[in-house]
Amino acid sequence: MRRPLDHPIADPTGAPSSPVPGESRPPRRPKDGALPRAIPQAPSGRQRTYQKQVDAIAQRLSDRDLAILESVAAHRFLTIEQIQALHFQGHASRATAARAARRAAARLRSLRVLGELDRRVGGITAGSSPLAHYVDVVGARILANRSGHTSSHRLPPDPSTRFLDHCLAIADARVAVQSAIDADPDVTITELAIEGAATRRYAGPGGAGQSLRPDMYLVTQTTEYEDAWFIEIDRGTESIPTLTKKCQQYVDYRASGREQERTGFFPLVIWSMTATTPERAARRQAALTEAIDRDPRLPSELFRIVAPGDLPALILRGGDL
Repeated sequence: MRRPLDHPIADPTGAPSSPVPGESRPPRRPKDGALPRAIPQAPSGRQRTYQKQVDAIAQRLSDRDLAILESVAAHRFLTIEQIQALHFQGHASRATAARAARRAAARLRSLRVLGELDRRVGGITAGSSPLAHYVDVVGARILANRSGHTSSHRLPPDPSTRFLDHCLAIADARVAVQSAIDADPDVTITELAIEGAATRRYAGPGGAGQSLRPDMYLVTQTTEYEDAWFIEIDRGTESIPTLTKKCQQYVDYRASGREQERTGFFPLVIWSMTATTPERAARRQAALTEAIDRDPRLPSELFRIVAPGDLPALILRGGDL
């Protein structure tokens, strides 16, 4: 949903929206059930020396290095192409930006700020077989020091292709939206949260505690309006009844009034839907639209259903295509 602003924005052009505040706490729990492998903790007699080494590495990191670290922590996995798109704009050419991104990632890996999966993944860019980066032990300690939390970093488990692809698809959606907004002088991102950082807790029907976990939460602003969005990424792996159940969660959360207390209005819910073929994706989009229209508990005006390529335009236009 959108609301008018009570005052003009001082600088409508804004600054590039990366890095986005609120991405500094790394996720700590795998979703696909695999057991994590704990990083051996330094012996107690060497803790101070170890911390000094981490501090020395942290002091060598540039603002962009830290922004990359926070983005990888927020998404859990990012390919080098996604890192480039988020943090290496303004170069003379894409080739120059790609080289700079690869050098930066290699340096962060050498410092154990970032790690790299030892196998290639499919992802939304399956044809290029990108390698995925994650937060390594030193990067996790740096983030913990910056946030004031205790580091309990664990190496990521060997993730399933489905889980990895979903993480990368969320990152692709973020890249597409952020790139479009950075290119538009009239729109800025004022808040962005990914998965765990976007979780909402509320009392559901009957008073039972519930958690709503959007794939992405986004707030955009123009000189006149502020818009908020909950974004769900569907890659064709869940049944339509599963998606409508998630829609009902949003309706229940709206009924709780928690979001309206916090922001004054309730976001639109966007389903960005793709599948193995364009034809199957179109059928699934139509099926979800029909399921929402048939269910009297689901107000159709709360939801928008689009293909991934239409997501940036929908947001730039305030919910209209």
